[in-house]
Amino acid sequence: MDFELAWERPPEAPPVAHGTIAGLVAALRRQLASAFAAQRQCWPLWVPVALAAGVAVYFAMPVEPHGLFAALAATLAVAIVVQIRRGACKPAFLLLAACAAGFTAAKARTLWLDTAMLAAPTGDVVLTGRIVGLAPIGERSLRLVLDDVQLEAIEPNRAPRRVELRMPGPAPRLSRGATIRVHALLYPLAPPLLPGTYDHARTLWFAGIGATGRALRRPDIIAAPTGPALADWIDDLRDAIGARIRAALPGPMGAFAEAQITGERGHLPRGINDALQVSGLAHILSISGLHMALVAGGVFTVLRALLALSPWLALTRPIKAWAAVGALLAAAIYLALSGGGVATWRSAIMIVMLFAAVLLERPALSLHNLVATAALLIVMSPEAVLSASFQMSFLAVMGLISAHEAWSGRRASREREGDDGGKVRWTRLVFRRLLAAALAMTATTVVASLCSGLPAVYHFNRLSAYAVIANALALPVVSLLVMPAALAAMVAMPFGLEFLPLQLMGVGLAAVARIAATIAALPGARTAIASPPLPAMMAMTAGLLFLCLWRGWTRLLGLVAILAGIGLAGLHSEPDILVERRGATVAVRAEDGRLAFPLQRKARFTVEKWLLHEGDSATFKEALERPGWSCTPTACRAVVKGRRLVFLTSDLAAGAASALCGDAEIVIAAVPLRGACRGARLRIDRFDLWRKGAHAIYLDGDRWRVVSARDEQGQRPWVVHPVPRASIRSATSLKSLNIYGLSRPAFPAPAPDPARKFWFHRPDWPLRAPPSRPCGAFA
Repeated sequence: MDFELAWERPPEAPPVAHGTIAGLVAALRRQLASAFAAQRQCWPLWVPVALAAGVAVYFAMPVEPHGLFAALAATLAVAIVVQIRRGACKPAFLLLAACAAGFTAAKARTLWLDTAMLAAPTGDVVLTGRIVGLAPIGERSLRLVLDDVQLEAIEPNRAPRRVELRMPGPAPRLSRGATIRVHALLYPLAPPLLPGTYDHARTLWFAGIGATGRALRRPDIIAAPTGPALADWIDDLRDAIGARIRAALPGPMGAFAEAQITGERGHLPRGINDALQVSGLAHILSISGLHMALVAGGVFTVLRALLALSPWLALTRPIKAWAAVGALLAAAIYLALSGGGVATWRSAIMIVMLFAAVLLERPALSLHNLVATAALLIVMSPEAVLSASFQMSFLAVMGLISAHEAWSGRRASREREGDDGGKVRWTRLVFRRLLAAALAMTATTVVASLCSGLPAVYHFNRLSAYAVIANALALPVVSLLVMPAALAAMVAMPFGLEFLPLQLMGVGLAAVARIAATIAALPGARTAIASPPLPAMMAMTAGLLFLCLWRGWTRLLGLVAILAGIGLAGLHSEPDILVERRGATVAVRAEDGRLAFPLQRKARFTVEKWLLHEGDSATFKEALERPGWSCTPTACRAVVKGRRLVFLTSDLAAGAASALCGDAEIVIAAVPLRGACRGARLRIDRFDLWRKGAHAIYLDGDRWRVVSARDEQGQRPWVVHPVPRASIRSATSLKSLNIYGLSRPAFPAPAPDPARKFWFHRPDWPLRAPPSRPCGAFA
């Protein structure tokens, strides 16, 4: 595609003398014209970037845009495309059309889903639903996704259509497609743990899930699966393959092998999973380019070799095309069995494009394949742009392809210049090949780690310091032993002969596990890195994209953007006070800059996430032992930048609470304050947390700024606006719950269940509407 670039035409002004300002400007103009002229055939590579930018604009808006905006964006995109088809067009218009298309795709996806959400906790409720998702969590828990949900005693227009349940303890034999009835506690989608951080509610909303909860009893199966749905059949086949693998290879290595073959990680021991993440080998668990290339490429090579054994077939039939069809079929089967993650879909689409080029006898342009794959996935699933899997997968592959193209061009020119007519000794040639293979593996690991490191730091606050060493040791084992044995086991499984291949695979996986454990135990392997602010992340990502997609020496300007992003990361200010979304704990920033917590073992998960976000490698126990708080059974006190803070942990009478508050300027309470502590300048109590979620307070002299999680989320469809529990109950259930003075129970009270003591239990929210006052209002 050719583009008309106005800046490519040479200037008509007369030449100017060298050394003057006008001469420098003219020289700069010529350099820019030359740089942009080199991009004539490369502008389409930026289309997925523009699509992702349009999606990011949609999700960054503080309020949900009206459908009219999406219609205008779609009209703009169509008009620009029509102009492009009529003739030459400036690249800026192409990228503008892609950006508008990305915005439209995101809005259309939101309108298409329109997930119904629960707005208040239900308490103990009886629900009926059909199992559409079933995954293990360790050895004694299950995660269920139920569709077509019906809730007793809940208004139908207030009930979600799909929920996610955690079921602890042993459960009856469940299968996808079955309909169950179970007593459960359901909760609305929770806001982020910290304002402006990862929004898990948005991820669940786009998966169609409107509530989460936990089962209180063993479920009753009231209907078996009704029909042989293809998706349910594939999931059952995955479960059966996983059971066969664990039977032939019991223990941790069996769970490891199951994760490699089917993508199911629920049985994988936490120790192995943690070692793989810390050592930089977690990508081995993600069924992506490495696995798909080994499977499809291995099938293609074996089929072509077998067909070539017949001279008649090799000379008269297109055996290369036949082998490509077999490889495509193997890739499709592997995609179905793997669960279909973002990285797997990216790899599968690239494999399809690669072998389609083989079938059409055309060269496969790898970077263009990646661009087409990214554009297709963005249009199909715009929300994936915000996920760590999408970002890490595409950035890593983009960096590898760009580095390979740059190195291949340089090597080709060097070979042309240094051609010695083939007078090279075979020993020297073998040594060159081995050295090149070792250098290629090292360079591949370095490039992939650097490119995927940006989203890894932003989302997980981890950057593996020894990833190069770990991958150099483990990848040969995976490529030469683990994956070939896995492929042989899958071929032999229908005949019941999978035992020996799985034993060989277990030997390789045991070696990989030992490598991961050894690397994870090295000093500095578990160092946490603070999350960079969003502007810094955007600057560094833009610099990386410029380095990979731009052509010519001017691509080095991407390093300037990366350095600017690093500088912006250092200018970020951290909050001085953090309040957990249920009031379970409060963190204050001590004089040494670290977070200090009250000495109470609550909200462990939230505390660990806060520490990780700060780049703090301390454990939960170490964080609780830091000085900064003085506590009694009912209240804790701290001083932050000269401001006196009181954290009330118990429900007290107004007079007693006011006495504990004393002359404190900031009062935070895990219980309703109502009329207590009115002398404080800033009050945040249980009602504020109920409405707004977690809080972050920034202190600056005599002024402060309060930010809440729901304020940062904005007014979007996936943001829950909590209501009193009574408002979602049906009229009969309200009377049965004694709200109107009656004593008849709505349903038989369940027997005491120790499951209520698990981490998922949350305190009951108030049945009455809280007093109307703004979050964190001044007294």
